[in-house]
Amino acid sequence: MSMNRREIWLALIAGAIGLLLAAILGLWAYTLLQTPHRLASGEETGYGLGWELETHPLAGQPTRMAGHGSKEAFIGGTTYLMTFPERGLVVAVMANMSFADTKSIALNVAQAFAEPGRSPARQ
Repeated sequence: MSMNRREIWLALIAGAIGLLLAAILGLWAYTLLQTPHRLASGEETGYGLGWELETHPLAGQPTRMAGHGSKEAFIGGTTYLMTFPERGLVVAVMANMSFADTKSIALNVAQAFAEPGRSPARQ
């Protein structure tokens, strides 16, 4: 599958959104968006404000991920935007088919860019 220039630019812009949120909203609001919320019972929901929050291994280290994607039931395409704040890594995947597993694709891309012992945001 090849991407045309427009699709490449759209992917780059979508990826930059994750990094720009902190600048636009301020660190406090950005942190709130990616903080797990709790039910009245005290149980964590696994979601921030609109973000799915999970931990995934990157370069052999457990790494916090905040992401959001479209549902497979959407007709015509799917997307997934994921951020790894501690690593300064943002991945955006768009597919022109509703059954594409864009979350798994995004995780594989993140793994490819994650290097053991290196945090790109701080180097």
